[in-house]
Amino acid sequence: MTLRKNNIRNLVLLVFAVFVLIVIVILLFPPCGLQHMFLIDDLKKYEQSFDPNLCYALIEKIDSFNEQCLPTIEILDCG
Repeated sequence: MTLRKNNIRNLVLLVFAVFVLIVIVILLFPPCGLQHMFLIDDLKKYEQSFDPNLCYALIEKIDSFNEQCLPTIEILDCG
C-alpha cells in the first residue's frame, strides 16, 4: 500500500514538473511561427480594409515581432 502511494505521488510530481518546464520554455522562447502566421493574417485583413487604426496596431505588433524573432517583417507605411 505504501509503495502504491509513493508511486502515485512520484507520478504526480513528475507530471507537475513537466508542466512547469513546458510553461517556462513557452514564456522564455516565444512561439515565433505562430506570431508570424497571425501577423500575415492581420496584414491580409489590412490589405482589404486599409484601416489606419489597424495599420498602427500592426506596426506595434510587427515591431515587437522583429525584436523577438527572425525573419524580420518590413514595417508598414501608414502614410
